[in-house]
Amino acid sequence: MMQFITSPLLYIYYLAIALSLIHTVFHFTKLKDSTLDSVVILISLLLYIFIASLAIVIFINAGFIFSFTYLIEYLIIITVIFYVPFFSVKNQKNKKLKKYTVGLTLIPFIIIIVVLHFTYAGNKIYKASKYCNAPIEIEKIVCNYENGKYTGQLKAFSRHGNGTYEWNSGRVYVGQWKNNLMHGSGTMTQGEKILKGQWKKHKFVQ
Repeated sequence: MMQFITSPLLYIYYLAIALSLIHTVFHFTKLKDSTLDSVVILISLLLYIFIASLAIVIFINAGFIFSFTYLIEYLIIITVIFYVPFFSVKNQKNKKLKKYTVGLTLIPFIIIIVVLHFTYAGNKIYKASKYCNAPIEIEKIVCNYENGKYTGQLKAFSRHGNGTYEWNSGRVYVGQWKNNLMHGSGTMTQGEKILKGQWKKHKFVQ
């Protein structure tokens, strides 16, 4: 999912991971439980909350695809970005920070979810896409990639459903897609050569 969102949002994702790792390093140095450590934990926790909120808004408005790649990504978000800062706050010697852990998590989470929901509700979710434009019609989402253009249905920012891909080389595929792969009934045209039939995971089968 993260590979399909715009660069500014992606940088927030990377920054959250980096801060979590910095805190882990602090844990083995004299900076453990220092003011700097508390600041790093707090910022990484807030960044995680933003990312988690964005993920939920994307699931609601763009849909969800279960795949091994996405599963690994979600585990990284939960463990590296959330688990480390949240439980680090709980284990901090800073009593004030420790006392308000739940509040520091839930209140920003609710506020950010509401803001992001109104910002990216419905088709506006594709404003967050790196390649696609916010469509007027959900059946005709246009995505421009380095090697060509896709027009059709998406799910979780992936080509999913019916759509047309026009490669820069002149090759054209019209048909069904599943998780970014040609899958189902479809027709591939390149010059005078036409392949029409069933496709499975990007390969013509019959």
